[in-house]
Amino acid sequence: MATDTTAAIIGSGASGLFTAQLLNHLTFVHNLKQCLQPDFHHMLHLDTILNEHLPPIFDKRPGKTSTGQWFDSFLYHHAHKKTCLLPKKDHCRHIDWLLFSNQAAGGSWHTYDINQRTISPYHWMEIPGLPIKKNAIRRYTALTDDREKTDALSLRQYFTQYQAQLPPHRLHFNHEVIEIKHNPPYWMLTVKHHNKISMIRATYLILAIGQTEPTWLNIPGEDLSFVSHTNAQAIQSMKKLKPNSHILVIGTGLSAADTISAAQHYKHHISQIVSHQLLTQQSQYTRSSSSHRLMYIGNLPIEYPHQYHVKTMMLYPEKFKNHYTQYLDYQLVALDKQKIAYLIKENQAIKPIKVDHVAFHLGYQSQRSILPKSIMTDNLNTFDHQTLESTDYPNLFLAGSCTGGWFQRFFLGHAFYIAETIKKREYMKNKA
Repeated sequence: MATDTTAAIIGSGASGLFTAQLLNHLTFVHNLKQCLQPDFHHMLHLDTILNEHLPPIFDKRPGKTSTGQWFDSFLYHHAHKKTCLLPKKDHCRHIDWLLFSNQAAGGSWHTYDINQRTISPYHWMEIPGLPIKKNAIRRYTALTDDREKTDALSLRQYFTQYQAQLPPHRLHFNHEVIEIKHNPPYWMLTVKHHNKISMIRATYLILAIGQTEPTWLNIPGEDLSFVSHTNAQAIQSMKKLKPNSHILVIGTGLSAADTISAAQHYKHHISQIVSHQLLTQQSQYTRSSSSHRLMYIGNLPIEYPHQYHVKTMMLYPEKFKNHYTQYLDYQLVALDKQKIAYLIKENQAIKPIKVDHVAFHLGYQSQRSILPKSIMTDNLNTFDHQTLESTDYPNLFLAGSCTGGWFQRFFLGHAFYIAETIKKREYMKNKA
């Protein structure tokens, strides 16, 4: 027999946890006296903010993105923080919910090495309801105090503390959703935990599944023991190798840069396959890619010294030939058990090179294989950019990086709109 719930959340990252908090009893009211935007004058003082209350100016604010609204666009004006939202407990609009994730609180932060630093300032990682400044997180200096970074370990601890604010009986960490079926008006979830299978029936389904599945080249030998697909795996492997081991890095984004920096720390020789187009276009390279972001922040040596150094190596490999080799416009086509990597370049013969470890950093994608094939074949990215609801499947919502968004500041806006949409529908349903 299935367990019934109004809303099922899949994912334990920032967007999943914040959605749970909002559905539980949290809402926000607008403090007009503290707001710098005159467009708010049509709103009642301390009125609860719903979708239809938003003033037109938010359609023109920089915080507006193709995947939702910045939650903190309510709070910031020309980068100067001015809080005009007040959290409020609203038990009258509580929604029954359950959260499932095959990871602990913090989601994808568990796939990074514990010393992995954030690209964004640490305070951008805060979830409303638990001030991050009051937690004992590690901070790393930057050009100014408001640009200080933190690391993966600190964020895992912070998310664990945030989780403690939620009802434990509604949180199901280390539970894997292995199948989802759509039986209108319900969503049926098959959940596995310690070889035990349970069924969940929900009216609303919220996918906050992030992008935690590494992209594979799907070439021969990619699953061999000396191959890694995450930064944490690469660093753990390199720690065990003798100095001057040969590390082949496949990828040119931020994770690749982190692995290269770690390889230098452990005094290994690095080889990297790089596209000539990337080196030519640099920060004009495909804007949605991690490689573009590396080229961009690599121009800021004080704030991002490691990324700056890696970018310099990529642009001027001849200056670092003692420990860095660049294979321009090559492709990796196979690996074998003897730790030979086979590279190929247009109009040239296959080039075999001996390696000790191969680190793949080709980006991540959402684990959507749990969805029905009928949904998988559709464009799941077709959704309402205000409510984050699928335009083809009612009561299916997407939150977080699985929408294509980049930063947590966007994801909090996703959670807010999803929760308010569900609360409003349930209120109207009960009123009828």
